[in-house]
Amino acid sequence: MQSKELLFVNKTSVGERYVTVALADRISFNNAPISPEVAQRFLELVGAGNVCIEFSARKTRCRWGTAYKKKGRIVLYRHSVWMLLHELAHIQAPAGAKHSRVFARVLDGLFAKWQQATGAAGAKGGL
Repeated sequence: MQSKELLFVNKTSVGERYVTVALADRISFNNAPISPEVAQRFLELVGAGNVCIEFSARKTRCRWGTAYKKKGRIVLYRHSVWMLLHELAHIQAPAGAKHSRVFARVLDGLFAKWQQATGAAGAKGGL
C-alpha cells in the first residue's frame, strides 16, 4: 500500500509539550510521508522489529495514529515520519507514561535515531 498524500498541517500531535525537538522540525516530520517499507526498516533498526504496523486508509481529522502497547501494534491514519515516531514512543515508553516527560525522552531518542539513520536528509530521507 502506498502512503496517502498528506495534507500539510502547521502543528504536531498532542502531548509533546516536553519534547525538545524544535517545533519547525516536528512540523516538517509530521508533513513528511513514510512508506510501509521504510517504516519497517526503521522499526528493525531500533530493535522494534516485532512491532506490527498497519497503514490505515481510514481518513480521520482528530486521530492520526494509535499504539496498542500490549499487542505490539501501531495503526497509522496519518502516514508521516513523526506519527510513526510518536506511536512507537508509546510502545517503548514504560506503562502509564502517556504523554509525560518520560514519554518525551523516548520520543526525543527516536527522533535522534531517525536523524542518524537518514543523515542530513532528515524528514525527507529514507532508510
